[in-house]
Formats: sequence, C-alpha cells, structure tokens
Amino acid sequence: MNRLAEFSLKNRALIALVTVVVAIFGGISMSLLKLELIPSITFPQLVVVTNYPGASPVIVEKEVSTPIETAIQGVNGLESTTATSQNGLSQITAAFAYGTSLESAEQKVQLAINRISNALPAGVEPQVIAGSFSDIPVLQMAVTSDLAPDQLNQALKDIAVKELTKLDGVRDAAVFGANGEHIAIVPNAKKLARLGLTTNDIQTALQTAGVRIGAGSVMSETGELSIVSGTPLASLADIRSVPVAIPYKPSVPSVTTPTIPTLPTIAVNPRSAGVWSWDELNGGECLDNYVNANEDSYTVVDCDTAHDAQLVRVGDIRKDAGIPIYPGDSAIGPVAMGECFASGIIKASAFGTYPSLSSDVRYPS
Repeated sequence: MNRLAEFSLKNRALIALVTVVVAIFGGISMSLLKLELIPSITFPQLVVVTNYPGASPVIVEKEVSTPIETAIQGVNGLESTTATSQNGLSQITAAFAYGTSLESAEQKVQLAINRISNALPAGVEPQVIAGSFSDIPVLQMAVTSDLAPDQLNQALKDIAVKELTKLDGVRDAAVFGANGEHIAIVPNAKKLARLGLTTNDIQTALQTAGVRIGAGSVMSETGELSIVSGTPLASLADIRSVPVAIPYKPSVPSVTTPTIPTLPTIAVNPRSAGVWSWDELNGGECLDNYVNANEDSYTVVDCDTAHDAQLVRVGDIRKDAGIPIYPGDSAIGPVAMGECFASGIIKASAFGTYPSLSSDVRYPS
C-alpha cells in the first residue's frame, strides 16, 4: 500500500490522466446502457384457471380444485400451491423455485392435468397461464369518433391494430372498452318444467345449431368441391328459430279396474264320481288329474279322497252380475273371480291363509 501511495505521489500527472480516461469511458458506457421503465420480469408462478358454470364453491373444490392441485404436486421445482374455489370458478396458483424454466414447468403442468382430464366434470377445460410484466400494456390511447360504437370498434380492429403491430418493438395491440352487443335469453321456468326441459337443453340447442359440419365432397368441372352443412347463427331471427328437442314421454293408457259385483248366495249340486264334460259340471265337484281350466272333460272323484282341485262354482254372469254382453277379457276376469268367492262358495280370508293354493277361471268365448 505504501508503494502504491509513493508511486501515485511521484507520478501525479500519470494518475490524473488515467482518472480522466476512466471517467470518459465510464460516461460513454453509461450512455449506451438500455433503460426500461417497466423491465421484463417473470415471476416463477403459474396459474391454472378453470370455469365450471353453475357449480357451488364446495362442488368446485371437490371436483376441480382438489384433483388438479393433487395432480401437479409431482412437477419438478414446485414449492407451493394455493387453490381458490368460487362460484363456477377454480383458480390454482403454483409457485416454483427461482431459476425454474417456466416454459418447461408449464408443459409439465399441462401434461399432469391432461392425465386426469377424464376424472374432471364434462365440459371443464383448465387453462394454464404464465404472466410477466411484459404482458402489461406500456402505452394506452383513447379514441373518439362520430361513428357508431360498433362501427368504431370494427374500424380500430381492421386499421389501427394492424398498423400498430407493424411497428418495431410492438409485440401486440388490442382494443379495449368497446361496447359490444349481446343477447340475453331468460327462460320461463314454469314453461320449462311443464315441457320437461332444463336450461342445459337450451344451451345445447344453441351450441349445436350454429355448428358447420363437413358433409363430404362432389366433383365438378373445375375439380373437387367440399360440402359443408349447417349455418352459423347470425341474427336474432336465427336464434329464435332454433328448435329445442322436447323429451319424448310415452302416454300411459288409463286402466280402469272393474268392480266385483255383490253376488247372491250360491247353492251347489256337484256331479257324482266319473268323467264329465266341462259344460256338464254343476260346481262343487272334486277333480283328479287336473291340469288347467281349459280341458274338455274332467275326472270327478269323491271329495273325501285325495284330489287335485275342486270346481267351486259354475254360474251365469249374465244373470248373477247383470252383464248382458261380453265386456272383454280385462273386465270379465275380476267378475268371474267374484263368482268363485261368492257367499257360500269360498271364504276369502281362509283362502289367503294357504299360500300354496291357486285359483283358475274359465269362461266360454
């Protein structure tokens, strides 16, 4: 240190010259430095935004926020995650260590979300957003005109935006604050309920009505021409003409249960043992080798012996029930069954105590 001080004192002119040269070059270097009012700073954070219309915060957290937050935990460099669930919206902030490549992290987060896409609700599409100060507008300009708002908005997009993006150093230009038109559809809840429809049916009809779908191709003199079916919705009249499919509800025919008439007390006079034609039986006969009520003849046995069935009643419905003409199978069945349970024939309460017993009815067609 003493030698340096002695050298400087002995060579004061040289030291002064070196100081002047360093000062000059320092000033020149400072003038060449680039200055930015808002430098491009990128924070190591990603935001996953997911829209889930109509869902409550609890449902959003359970079906969207929690699965996504769990899926991205394995991404390299991830330090912490914060999830916010609101009505119809899920927002997850993922913080990474400084020095982490956000482009690589964004791709890995997107891949992790794609792996669980099948587990997310239908129609939910998470968006991964990486922001920086470069996304903040540096210059804003206000425009006034005698044109209508929609005409001015379209003119700025067609002319001003295109010209500004051609300037050196301009990355992007956009129009904000223009008053756009919108159409509000307010369904009638009572009418929807009466028709068996929901707001989702209206939404589906509007989404599918304006879709243009390729319908093949045809050959012409100039070459192959593509066929496109469907017309986009371009006016209020187009929206009004969109049909909404009403769910088909098959009509259920009303069934009228015939009432069983009150029948008179019946006295039976059974035939003696032997083989008798079905139309010769009087009622009260005990039958053996019984198969069903549609046989042409039956074997009558003594009721004190083992037998398969007993004919409890043969009656004339026209007289007993007061039915002059045949009313049909569905109506005559209960009436014929009522003949069997008429007073003096079968006691209904006793019949029900034997679950193995069955009844059979026959009437001539």
